[in-house]
Amino acid sequence: MIPEALAGGMQAIQQAVNDQGTFGEYVRGVISSKALVQFWVLMLFGFVGVLANYAYKWLRDEIMGSLWAYLARQHPKRTLLSFATFAGYALATVLSPALDGAGWGVVVNLGLTTGFAIDALINKADRQVWTDEQRAEREAKRRAEHQ
Repeated sequence: MIPEALAGGMQAIQQAVNDQGTFGEYVRGVISSKALVQFWVLMLFGFVGVLANYAYKWLRDEIMGSLWAYLARQHPKRTLLSFATFAGYALATVLSPALDGAGWGVVVNLGLTTGFAIDALINKADRQVWTDEQRAEREAKRRAEHQ
């Protein structure tokens, strides 16, 4: 009785595999799927959003030195945490029905804005707190530059 049940189970598994096609067909289907393309588009524009956040910080003099030094040497854990958080967001978004029927503009917009926002939230701890004297000096410097 047990061998017959096992044989029936094996036949069911083999039938399920045959119905799904070969593993190579499955992999080709995943690689050519719209969801995978959406994932990589989200990742690309999320990275652009992260770069925009760093440019914003650099323009506000919150980052001293090069972008590479800030990302890799000064705060590597925050950079990895930002990347991992965004990758998780992108994967969850693509696997959910959130992008069903959405155009590429939506995907690009979500990548840019969410990449910027996630990185801004994770990398906000180093923001310099200025004293009243530093603010007055900075304001005097800006006024002198504009005259």
